[in-house]
Amino acid sequence: MNLNSDTVYLIWLSNEFWSHQNHLLNGCYLNSASNYLFTEWVPFLLIPQIISNFDPSVVRIMAFIIYILVILVFSIIVFITTNNIINSLFFAAIMANLNFGGSIYYLTPAFHIGTLFFSGVLLLLLIKFLSSEEEFPVFQSILFIILLDLSLFSDSILIVWLVVPYLILYLFLFDKKNKELNFFIFLSAFSAFFIGFLKINFIRNFNNIPLEISPRIIDGNLNYYLDSLLFLTTGYEKVELAALIIALIYIFALLSHLARSSIDKNEKYHILILFLIISFIITSVSYLIFGVAIYDMATARYLIFSALSLNLSISLFKFETGRYAILISIIIIVGALSNYSFLANLTSNNYTLESENNFLKYFNQNQEENELIKFLQTNNLTNGYGEYWDSNIINCLSRESIIVRPITIRDGEIIPFRLLSCERWFDQKASSKFLIYNTKRNVFLPEKDLDLFLNKNPSQRVFNFRNYKIYVFDNISLND
Repeated sequence: MNLNSDTVYLIWLSNEFWSHQNHLLNGCYLNSASNYLFTEWVPFLLIPQIISNFDPSVVRIMAFIIYILVILVFSIIVFITTNNIINSLFFAAIMANLNFGGSIYYLTPAFHIGTLFFSGVLLLLLIKFLSSEEEFPVFQSILFIILLDLSLFSDSILIVWLVVPYLILYLFLFDKKNKELNFFIFLSAFSAFFIGFLKINFIRNFNNIPLEISPRIIDGNLNYYLDSLLFLTTGYEKVELAALIIALIYIFALLSHLARSSIDKNEKYHILILFLIISFIITSVSYLIFGVAIYDMATARYLIFSALSLNLSISLFKFETGRYAILISIIIIVGALSNYSFLANLTSNNYTLESENNFLKYFNQNQEENELIKFLQTNNLTNGYGEYWDSNIINCLSRESIIVRPITIRDGEIIPFRLLSCERWFDQKASSKFLIYNTKRNVFLPEKDLDLFLNKNPSQRVFNFRNYKIYVFDNISLND
């Protein structure tokens, strides 16, 4: 799986913590909404990174292991809900044979995959609390609140996926309330609010995307929502007959479960189905109305819990019923066809690395960046600056044998770009000798700003390598 400057964030954080002895992460700019500290970094990545000497491939392996744990915990939820191992195995089979396209969002580090795992653990505990007829489990409730707070501190998307849905479920649709449960729900909600307050006021962050109502709900968010959900569940980018069949099956499943939940005496089933439906609605509405969804298809990662919920709902059917077996068979067959189509495209002559909007870029093991690193090493260019997307990724892939610090240009002057960075990085000004410019991707470094800087500070030499221009100087002055 390909990495980028976003997804190597936990690599350089580990390096900062261990190699540079910055144990409190002083001066580090994290994302207050999704910092992944206790959902991925501490439990899964920090120690493996230190042991492997910050090998980038380790984060790929750990993302895969987390995904296996996701399948395991939700398979347990299916089992305790249905009391049928076949249902549990079927869910595991669906998720283990996920279409290649959708798998990108489940197997990418720092893409909410750790949050998905802890969502499953919390949901499992919640089902046990609400369905138990025994004495209220004090120890498990304390464990729930601790895990909830640590997960919320690490990733705010848990509010939409879990917290708001279970509060709505308990307050309006749960009819077996008691004093212990009331206190537990109140305490968990209060602690969640407190964690949100801490994140907003005490995490050092830079350039967080504001949570605003989207100006393009119909022509922007809705299109991305439909494309993303379709892609996550079927692997198809556009609506085709096979994808439409699967979509109709999922809709049928949700409606069937909604009807069954009102008459089924299985308390765990009743709780789980109502929770999944509420979570699906809340997540979908949030995605549709807020502006964060209109950037690109990468925002499909916000819907991975919703897509998993659809597979979970299919897995809760009673398998002795013939018509459900037919529907499930259709899903498996269409999924296999999707993967076959994907593999056929990968091996076709028209599907090359240079093609626009293809999936090879997700599976080429950062070929482009690794070749750039070799070029820089060959020309003895070891310290420089570059746009955000060409900085952290190069540092991590080269294990800091090449240092490229993220910058932008304002009024003809180079200034630090502090998104997911450390203040320490910008103290070493004298040793920076080159500036990398990506002619194909320059989101945070527009060409007109670069031209203004070069007019004031002509370079001594320019290297052209693939889609990169590398400007060499005696020294680059960094301003702030």
